[in-house]
Amino acid sequence: MSGYEVLIPTTRHAVKVISITAEAPDIRSVVCLNETYQALPISAGYEQFVRRPTGIIEKLLGPSASRVDVSAPITQGDSWQLGLALVLILKHNDEFVVHGGGTLIWASGEVDNQFCVTSVNLITAKIEAPRAIYESPLQNG
Repeated sequence: MSGYEVLIPTTRHAVKVISITAEAPDIRSVVCLNETYQALPISAGYEQFVRRPTGIIEKLLGPSASRVDVSAPITQGDSWQLGLALVLILKHNDEFVVHGGGTLIWASGEVDNQFCVTSVNLITAKIEAPRAIYESPLQNG
């Protein structure tokens, strides 16, 4: 199987994107924890990131709404933007995979409304925290 898997590092752990489900365009986009009904605190920011007029994803891919499930909590900040933008673009192009066999992309960064990636705080801590992920097989997915 070819394609790409996506990890989003946080200062506490590496977060794997484990699924993405398209929803009707009139439904709000949401980020949930591990295929449960628990919406994460970043969901409101994710909705704004996806939707026009504030977001960039609809500018790139057209009207859409989605539910994204991740393996561990992402509770604050905007460094998830690059990883989730990549997931949405990969899914749109049928190149997102979940269960291994794909090239692993590690992504942390903010994306502005001109599609420029900007740096984020605590990047060294985000590299160090998920070190165990690189030294052993992924447990989730």
